[in-house]
Amino acid sequence: AALARLEAEGLVRSRQGEGVRILPFQASAGLELLPWLLSYQGADAHLLAQFLELRRALAGEAVALACERADAAQIAQLEHLSELQDAEEIVEAFAARDLEFARVLLKAAGNLPMQLLLNTVERVYRSHHRLVGALLEDRPAVRQSYRAVIGLIRSRNANLAREAVRLALQKIDSRALRQLKSGED
Repeated sequence: AALARLEAEGLVRSRQGEGVRILPFQASAGLELLPWLLSYQGADAHLLAQFLELRRALAGEAVALACERADAAQIAQLEHLSELQDAEEIVEAFAARDLEFARVLLKAAGNLPMQLLLNTVERVYRSHHRLVGALLEDRPAVRQSYRAVIGLIRSRNANLAREAVRLALQKIDSRALRQLKSGED
């Protein structure tokens, strides 16, 4: 069963008469390996930075697509979640609702593969509480970012949204990585 799972994940190839061959994961595995790699390598700053690059690309494009595709009900749902976050004081509940906001945003973007990518992002978040804590540490700024995203979607300007989200997340990610690095020392 374990060998079958490794084969399904693209990590090994089993052939009759040849035995089992270990495959280079970079050329054969999928994103489902990312949470494991991050936990295996600990809080490796370079791999975390690469993960955050992926998150920025996903978020920027998701907001851009939501600018083009979101309907009034989806925008109202995002506004409701934003309002709930304004009153939320429990860190775990705040983080869970942050993921819920992302799920609604991706649904508004109308892109199923992006929704599936969020599952990988969520698994990384669930296994790296320090990362989530660093990303969500400045809760007033995070709360403001929800309102900004909703405003960008209402503007229906996909290019502006893509760039604004990328730049905002770059600042948040840089600060989070610095905080994680200083926590290691």
